[in-house]
Amino acid sequence: MAGISLGRAFASGFVLIRRRPASVFVWGLLSVLLIQAPMLVLLYLAAADLMAVWGRIGPENHAAVADFAMAMQQRMTAIRAMTLPAVAVRVIVVAAVYRAVLEPARPGFAYLRIGRREGWLLLLMLTLAILVACAIIPLELLMIVPVIALARAAAPALLVGGGGVLVGLAVLVWVLARLSMAAPMTFAERRFRLFESWRLTRGHGLALIALGLLVFLFAALVEVAIFALAAAVAVGFVGWPMNFRTVLVGLNSLRLQGPEALAVWLVPIGLVAAAAFGALYAIVVAPWADVYAQLNGRPDSRA
Repeated sequence: MAGISLGRAFASGFVLIRRRPASVFVWGLLSVLLIQAPMLVLLYLAAADLMAVWGRIGPENHAAVADFAMAMQQRMTAIRAMTLPAVAVRVIVVAAVYRAVLEPARPGFAYLRIGRREGWLLLLMLTLAILVACAIIPLELLMIVPVIALARAAAPALLVGGGGVLVGLAVLVWVLARLSMAAPMTFAERRFRLFESWRLTRGHGLALIALGLLVFLFAALVEVAIFALAAAVAVGFVGWPMNFRTVLVGLNSLRLQGPEALAVWLVPIGLVAAAAFGALYAIVVAPWADVYAQLNGRPDSRA
């Protein structure tokens, strides 16, 4: 049975960033332009509607408030409608990362394709999302027990309920680790693969959990750094104290000043965000493709 080198797997994303920086940047740019930017525009419009409603609450403005509330509801409906396209874009980028790791000699344009593999991956991701949602429902119901026990100071019930939740979470994490090769398998074999991952990962559950924890912690640190940088930029833009209203007023001010004022702020922010999101894709996705390569006896793509 092939072993797993956690060091090689975890490093694969950083190696990818070093070897294919342009491709990594394109993945992030695609994400920013097709996911984050439209979402932020819709959220900005919804926030503007909310501020308008907030400022006109009163019995004498009932009709106007109703109109603004309807507009805000339409914005939120549009945001929810973006869910599937956003998932499709993420699947295309994930497939590109897999291709960069498993088939590095076929770059094309940043390893991006739209084809049968991406279709199977999209189906797999939707299936996994449904299965995870179904698994979380009983866990959420089980969480009610320790909450009630805590409210009533019932120590035995709190111990049993809390223990049940922890066991349930542990089982869910174990199952997800054993199914973690489903996506790389689906990509590599060009057909739907889910429970086949269970056989491939036999004997490697703990190693995969350790890898997942390592990737999660590092990605969380990167996201915290991105958030801190974004907060610093926002404070420099709108001043302190910063709140919902001041940010919205600042954005309105930029919009009124014209496209040049918007470009001065948004273009460099967008480029930095593209680099950051592209790096996150490489760091989070590449290790699982590398593990799949290891379990199938493929040589290190860095060689």
